[in-house]
Amino acid sequence: GKTYVVAEERVATIFKDIEHEIDGKAFKGKKLVGQSYKPLFPYYAETYPDAFRVVAAEFVSVADGTGIV
Repeated sequence: GKTYVVAEERVATIFKDIEHEIDGKAFKGKKLVGQSYKPLFPYYAETYPDAFRVVAAEFVSVADGTGIV
């Protein structure tokens, strides 16, 4: 299976029509800052191999999207 990391408050909305299970426990998003990830669309993955990292930003919220940038 695949693992997705999303804000706890967004799980019900994001996975509303998809069978899923929560595996693990909640943690603060700042724990992910600096971690690399596999992009959904690999257009620039080879050109910019170090570009896909989690960064902290003031505009990130749980109002919409996944709650992670």
